[in-house]
Formats: sequence, structure tokens, C-alpha cells
Amino acid sequence: MCDAHRKHLFHYSPTTLFTSKKAAFTLAEVLITLGIIGVVAAMTIPTLISNMQDFVYKNAYKAAFSDVNQAFKMLLADGTSLQKIVFINDEEGNPKPGYSPNYAENFKILAKYFKATKTCFDREYGDICWKCKDAEQAYITHVDENFKGTIVCQGEYSFIDAQGRNWKMYSSNEPVFLVDTNGFKGPNQLGKDRFGFAMSANNSSPYSDSVPDMVKPSMNHDITIKERWCPSGKCYYITWLYGRSRL
Repeated sequence: MCDAHRKHLFHYSPTTLFTSKKAAFTLAEVLITLGIIGVVAAMTIPTLISNMQDFVYKNAYKAAFSDVNQAFKMLLADGTSLQKIVFINDEEGNPKPGYSPNYAENFKILAKYFKATKTCFDREYGDICWKCKDAEQAYITHVDENFKGTIVCQGEYSFIDAQGRNWKMYSSNEPVFLVDTNGFKGPNQLGKDRFGFAMSANNSSPYSDSVPDMVKPSMNHDITIKERWCPSGKCYYITWLYGRSRL
């Protein structure tokens, strides 16, 4: 090997590379870089995790909506008769729109088309088919400061389907029924793993006195303020299904 080559190899020897000031970072530079990476990670990772969770919740909601509509279509195709909504009377003997025991009876009929693995139609109490304790129910009364229902949520018609989802009448005399796409698992929050549906006729209000012929979301718009139907203030009931914020 010629002298020129030897000089060239010596100049770029490992010892020279690792001892050269131009090839190394100072400890301060390394610490500053790591600090910047840590700050960026702290700012972005929670958002990424939240977006991933929302993606899962959204898909589960869409699947539940699709399944309940398929079950309802099967019900209609079989010629199964649903009960016409007949309103109960108020204390003065006048019809009370939106209140009828027929809502719950139609819910029981719908449950048959989910091949329910467990039904709670005998006003059972306790978290048998639906988690009540420390979970959001949207009740006007008997809730704590976080809008979580208490014992009042028990005793309503509910069932568990073959996929482990829980379904429950919001109230036995009202048209809204709820699904918990996670079953008994958390977070048991409205707009996350809990959503409302309702049977209606001719795409009209679920509170009409007609024989239902379709299932639709119980809300006709997203909710972005904290209230009983959305304690988190971020409930995309319509956007997640239709890509717009209002029906």
C-alpha cells in the first residue's frame, strides 16, 4: 500500500472520528434535544391516543346503528306487528304525548331479532343487563353532579345481545332506548360508548302516535356543551353517522 493511502486511512481512523470535535454533540446539546422531543411528545401523544379512542368509539357506534336497523328490517320483513303508540293520559285525563307503554313492548319485540343472550324484562334490579352505578344515563332527576344515574335507572327493560352489547329502554314509557357498545366495560359515557336510538314512523318525531317503521338516532344534532345527554360536552351523535352535525 502506498504512503498516500496509509496517510488517508490514518486521517479517518476510528480514533480520529470519535475524538474529533466536529463529529460529537456536547452533553448540553443532547439534553436540549431530548427536552424538545419530550415536550413535543407530551403535547401530541395525548391527542393521538384520544383520536384513536374516538375512532374505536365511532366505529362501534356505527356498527350498533347498522345492526339495529338490520334487526328492524328483518322484523318488518317477517311481517311482525309492532304496537301502535297509544299515549297514556295525564292527571286531567288528556293524552300525554311521548308517553306510552307500547314503546317498551316494541323494544321487547325488537330484542328477539338480536338473538339476545340475556333479557331483563321482568323489572329486575341490579346491574344484570345494564350498568347503572357510576355510569351516565341522561336522567333529569336523581343524578349526581356528573350527570350519572343512580338507582332510578334500574328496573327498565334491557337485554344483552350476542356481541356483548347492552341495550336498555331509557324509560318504559318513552321512545328512546340506549346502547352501550362496550357492554359492562368502561367508560360508560354518553357520546363515547353509550348512544341513544328511537323508533319512529315515516321519519317523523319518535314521539308521534303511529306504528314505527324505522330506527333513527334519538338526537338530531351533535351536542358540544355539557348537559345531561352529553356530560363531556363532546358528543358527535350525528357527525359520526352522517358526516354532518345535524339531520
